[in-house]
Amino acid sequence: MSEKKQSAEPTKPVQAAAPASALKYKGRPLVRKGDVICYGDAKSDDYVLVLDIKEKKREKGIETASDVLISIQSSDPELKETVKFGRKESLYAAFEIGEIWLESYLK
Repeated sequence: MSEKKQSAEPTKPVQAAAPASALKYKGRPLVRKGDVICYGDAKSDDYVLVLDIKEKKREKGIETASDVLISIQSSDPELKETVKFGRKESLYAAFEIGEIWLESYLK
C-alpha cells in the first residue's frame, strides 16, 4: 500500500513554539505534526531542518517512509526562504544528510 502526496515543493516549518517537554536530539527540539518533522530551534537558530514525508510503504505490517523531501529553511517568518532542498528514499537517510546541511548553515 502506497500513499503519495502530490506537491514536490518544500513545506513551511511548523512555526509553533516547541513545548518545554518536546523531544530533543543533540540539544535541539524535534517536533512532528502529521507528515512534517521539524528539527531545530526556530526561536534561537537562523535555520531549521524540515522533513516532509511524501510517500509511505507498508512492509511486514510496519509503515515506513519511502520518499522524504528535505529542506533547510530560514526560521524568520518574514523571509520564508528555503536555502537548500533534496529528496531521499528513507527517513533515516533524509535526517542524516539534513542534519549535516543544517550544521553547515548554523556555523
